[in-house]
Amino acid sequence: MDVDVSSSGNSMKLVIIYRPPPSKKNKHSYADFLVEFTCFIEHHALVITRFAIVGDFNINWDVPSDNYVKRFADLLESLNIIQHVHAPTHIDGHTIDLILTPSGNQGITSTKTTLLLSDHLWVECFVDMEKPVVPRKTITY
Repeated sequence: MDVDVSSSGNSMKLVIIYRPPPSKKNKHSYADFLVEFTCFIEHHALVITRFAIVGDFNINWDVPSDNYVKRFADLLESLNIIQHVHAPTHIDGHTIDLILTPSGNQGITSTKTTLLLSDHLWVECFVDMEKPVVPRKTITY
């Protein structure tokens, strides 16, 4: 799902992803995901100037020795994309929920994990956007 978020002339595309974990039943694989995500993220990095891609990637970001994590991290680095979540987001202690933004135009000022909802922790992030001006009207009668 993607939405455009605007406030006081600033705008950001917000993309929400859920990637099911690979299994024999769903026939998903990490390799297929990397191919598909590469096309997707390259488009966003080259065409859209300000975006955030958030969601459950079901990839253990905190295990950099994993081949697919390394390839995923290399892809992000090659496109100057920053991953902002640096704490466990899953009950098993892994970081599988990510927030990705371009490095030069982040918009994300901080992240933290809080409440445990199901088997995931809630990830909060603060977006650097101006608060919209509330119009005021004087009504006389």
